[in-house]
Amino acid sequence: MPEPLHRWVPVPKSGESDGDLAAELGESVGMVMDNDQVDILNAIFAEDEPEVPTAFEAAVVAPRQNIKTSTLEIAALADVFTFGQPLHVWTAHLYSTTQKSFEHMVALVGSNEDLRRRCVWPPRAAHGEQAIELLTGEKIEFRARSRGGGRGFAGVARITFDEALFLSSLAMGALLPTLATVRGAQVRYGASAGFEDSDALRSLRDRGRKGGDPRLAYFEWGAPRVPCLRKGCLHIQPGLPGHQPGCALDREDLWYRANPALGRRIHIDLMRSFRRSLPPEEFSREFLTWWEDPPEDGIVHAIDFAAWKARRDAKSCALDPVVVGLDVSPGRVQVANLSVAGWREDGRMHGELVMSAPGTAWVLPALIGPGGLIERVDPAALVLDGRGPAGSLLPEIRAAGLDPRVLTSGERSQADEGLVAAIENDQLRLPRLPMPALDAAAEAATWRESGDVRYFDRRAGGAAPSPLVALSLARFGLLEVAAVPPRRPGPPPEAIPDAAPTSAGRELDLLHIGF
Repeated sequence: MPEPLHRWVPVPKSGESDGDLAAELGESVGMVMDNDQVDILNAIFAEDEPEVPTAFEAAVVAPRQNIKTSTLEIAALADVFTFGQPLHVWTAHLYSTTQKSFEHMVALVGSNEDLRRRCVWPPRAAHGEQAIELLTGEKIEFRARSRGGGRGFAGVARITFDEALFLSSLAMGALLPTLATVRGAQVRYGASAGFEDSDALRSLRDRGRKGGDPRLAYFEWGAPRVPCLRKGCLHIQPGLPGHQPGCALDREDLWYRANPALGRRIHIDLMRSFRRSLPPEEFSREFLTWWEDPPEDGIVHAIDFAAWKARRDAKSCALDPVVVGLDVSPGRVQVANLSVAGWREDGRMHGELVMSAPGTAWVLPALIGPGGLIERVDPAALVLDGRGPAGSLLPEIRAAGLDPRVLTSGERSQADEGLVAAIENDQLRLPRLPMPALDAAAEAATWRESGDVRYFDRRAGGAAPSPLVALSLARFGLLEVAAVPPRRPGPPPEAIPDAAPTSAGRELDLLHIGF
């Protein structure tokens, strides 16, 4: 088994740990802890004095499906069943993830008749009320995180942050103060490698890698970053055009170095399938623990520009139907942008910026004038953000007989988030024709937080990120009018002469629309 790439464990003043008792509980529910898991449990349950853990914080960063969640689940069960802690709060970024952990821990308890008899059975399972509760009052509560989630948990002794890469300072501010009055409290973190905006987790990482923190236990499994054989390799998946022999992501020795469960709980053939199917950025982060760190200028960009450039495809074209996105930049000198999105034959989306120019007077003629966009491609919808500067064009657009789809603020956030995910997951391709305004917007785009949602930040002024917003609107609209790619029509039946041609699946030459 590979050792952690980084490990720091403070020495308990008592010289003792009850991690072996937690490991015994794991074995009693069919979860035999390996040496690394016992090492984590020993760090979690080491004490400076009775009921005062040495580590106030304990973090486990490792690839998916390896070691972190299973170990932390056993630690949570040990809190209430073995050590009598009154309350453990288990919290994850998504409700579905919280529910999965709840169901797994319920199954573990249910597999042991002695433990089950000590519980209120069946456990509370209503939405938002999931809990494993002992007849003597100790319990584990399961909560999805939110801006205010966790307030009111007076007396919390233990908290586990699952999916800590998504952990925000707002969630920390809601949950950590609940530990302030609890003697011997502890908070635990489990995560894969962080994104650019995983600031809370990155702070833990930096402290853990440095070592020396007397109140933090830190474990990180991963592979060292190594160069590819060929300079400029984009880590494209094997079997796809552009894959480079000698790509570091194909090195199985690095897979074994990063994944302690590989060859035991994870089969090597499954890892090979992950490499072929997952976008390179996700595979390297999830299975090699290669962090997505922000650039040295400290700005957290919304889009991985290397991934953006990798989505260029000289043969990309859209089928019917297409959707047009319209956006206008804020400021004294406005710039209007028209983008289109449509499905490709391979099931991906095609997207591009078809026009970007100063002012807004040209927009309506470009849409409905002779030779305009509507005449050329007959779009299924026109989408805009009514709360943005493009909203000022609504009266004349409607007066011209058009009925645009106007997004709410929540839908605008979904549109921007969806575009970023589509780029990261290789679900959208871009043509190779020059689109300098769109490229500049993608490279410079940052997020603006608003409560629990975020948008591409317009506050910098200028044209950015308006071309990008136009594309995100077009993509959002396409998913509404055609949630799945259209099927190309087969050849017309020979027995029916003069059959009317169909436009379904028609290839559209968006590269030469022109105005």
